[in-house]
Amino acid sequence: MEKAKVLRNLEKLLNRDFEFINAGRILIVSNNKNITADLINSLCFKLDIDPNRIYKADLIKFIDSIKDLKEID
Repeated sequence: MEKAKVLRNLEKLLNRDFEFINAGRILIVSNNKNITADLINSLCFKLDIDPNRIYKADLIKFIDSIKDLKEID
């Protein structure tokens, strides 16, 4: 249930018009106590994404990696 809400919020963010966002925006939009700045940064480094410049293509990869996480369920 929580994961579906987080994914929905991130997909809404994906539909907005932006050049890039940072990890803090993902943290705010996700609105989940299990998603921390450390988790976001570790996923970014695992996916070779700069946490301060996350472009739309990177956000899509990020969303796909969150779908595989078990910590959020």
